[in-house]
Amino acid sequence: MVGDEQEQIVPEPKPSGAEVREDGVRPDPEGGSSDGGGGNQGEGLAGGSRQAIRNAEGEDPEKEAASHFINYVAARVGAKPSVMKAVWAAIVQEAPAYLLEEQRSINMGFVELTAIPYRENWKQIMHAKFPKLVPSLKKVPREMADAYLFNVGWDAELLNSELCEFHRNGSHYGWAIEAHEKRQWQLISYEYERKQRESLGAARYASRWIKVVRKAARRILKYFLNYVAKTSIPCAAVRDGGNKRGNYLVPHTPKGKVRPTAPQNFVVHAVNDPQEGEIKSSEGATLSGPTKKVPPVPFISSDPKDLWKR
Repeated sequence: MVGDEQEQIVPEPKPSGAEVREDGVRPDPEGGSSDGGGGNQGEGLAGGSRQAIRNAEGEDPEKEAASHFINYVAARVGAKPSVMKAVWAAIVQEAPAYLLEEQRSINMGFVELTAIPYRENWKQIMHAKFPKLVPSLKKVPREMADAYLFNVGWDAELLNSELCEFHRNGSHYGWAIEAHEKRQWQLISYEYERKQRESLGAARYASRWIKVVRKAARRILKYFLNYVAKTSIPCAAVRDGGNKRGNYLVPHTPKGKVRPTAPQNFVVHAVNDPQEGEIKSSEGATLSGPTKKVPPVPFISSDPKDLWKR
């Protein structure tokens, strides 16, 4: 059946990570304190004397982080840092062009990077529209999977302009980079955490999780702010320009957002709206805005123009 090929992870290989402190938390190369709370804890977002000094001296934190990684790899594999730096610079320079022009994935062994012309929260939108697709798909024979996806409307929704990130200048759509975890990462991280649990014990292992989260707090906030900013970019809508111009895309913020057949009774928005985007309580939750149920077997035209007019 479709989806049954995923095996239960039973890790074998040993992780290649470096040794960690007694409490299981690595020293923070970005200046984190020994308690994992970050070197600038309590100083607010604008705090951080060490970071401020680095910026004042004209150092690029991103380049510094890249140099730290290059030196780490060079020391681990016995390579020259200068050679590693040249190779890494070439990869960083050409990777975006490869993703966009070749439209192929970059397999890094532990993670696979793919660029798709969707908005940042496309998976949440599709999950809201197809909350039971995955468990249903697992019961479908592999040879019938394509027909099943077509019949439930999956193929049609892939062309829904609400999945598109279209910039306000009205000239182009955006791309999202998807990072798919590979089995190598699952094996290494599973084995690494298993050893940490065995060496630290239950109580200290729980404390370690808190320290790891505290050390990553600034990066977590950065990623969250970026997610909110990206999901605030409008969707696209199709306009009919007639026979001469044809169909074209324009920025559009849909009312009613995603049709909320969402799991756990909360509303998922195609475009971020702070006033309407609060998560609803699972108890006594109500759906707000106009709703439209996805029919189980809708009629789907084979012409994309007709799909856009639905």
